[in-house]
Amino acid sequence: MATAMLHDVYMDPARSSGYELTRKRVYILPSRAGWMFAGCLGVMLLGAINYNNSLAYALTFLLGALVLVSVLHTYRNQAALVIHSGHTSSVHAGDIGAFDVEIRNATGLARVGIMVRYGDIARKRGVKHEDHDASRPVLIRTNVGAHDSVRLTFPVTSRARGLLALGTVTVSTRYPFGLFRAWSDVRLSTNMLVYPALNGEVGLPAHRADGAGEGGGGRNGAEDFAGLRPYRPGDSPRLVHWKAAARSLQLPVKEMVGGGSADLLLDWQETAGGTETRLSQLASRAVAAERQGCRYALNLPGTSISVGAGSAHLDRCLTAMALYRLAPPYPESA
Repeated sequence: MATAMLHDVYMDPARSSGYELTRKRVYILPSRAGWMFAGCLGVMLLGAINYNNSLAYALTFLLGALVLVSVLHTYRNQAALVIHSGHTSSVHAGDIGAFDVEIRNATGLARVGIMVRYGDIARKRGVKHEDHDASRPVLIRTNVGAHDSVRLTFPVTSRARGLLALGTVTVSTRYPFGLFRAWSDVRLSTNMLVYPALNGEVGLPAHRADGAGEGGGGRNGAEDFAGLRPYRPGDSPRLVHWKAAARSLQLPVKEMVGGGSADLLLDWQETAGGTETRLSQLASRAVAAERQGCRYALNLPGTSISVGAGSAHLDRCLTAMALYRLAPPYPESA
């Protein structure tokens, strides 16, 4: 029976948005201290029977009633909490990312001694599990006030690109006496996008993207200022006229012409080595091109991204590299 209920916890489709700890999802058993306390009560009961001592009977039954009451308080301290997955930001392989987990308490009862344990890094699609950093489990203790919420952050390091799933977190409590442990295993469908590592060649290519015109090198040359225009999504922050933006409510962007500037082509064929080495080189070049304010295109086998610039364009290119040749379908939250 317990195994079937635990299977429902992992397969519940509601885990995609939020997970409410209803009475069917909270499990409770005596802790080690609880079993020891039960043994002491048994010895006390035998002593009361042996000596026929009314005070010993009264103390034993009083402590036994305290145990029964603590079961209710332990269960109520965890029931009706709602677990949500928070915001996750993309990182490069080898960097430290973070998963946010939010605990909401919509009741008027404050929750004390809530423990959240995270130590199961789920397997990414298309990437072997041993590619992940098998870090130690992280245990965070917190209190949640009435009609309040808390946000917890769990750091994690990934050694491989792709999608890294949050996996399973265990929410538990031993309040108030530590005699019982109530817990719930929660699996939220939250994924972190891991870009290729930035350990490749940083030098920008000398090849131009299609339609860039004649001449020019791999970097922007001298350009002439042609005026200001309104900001468009994808524009590089380097082109924003910040002084003019401070004097108005709009965000003007400098428009440059001439100077023989070139659009760069980040081409798979211009890299060497294995798949991960090539992707690391392309990722390093894309980041370098963005920092220098260049416009660039990406060419991968089976995937091409047209010329562009700005943080949105960089994210699109890095996403294509992160998911390159990984088995679809990808989770909806990616």
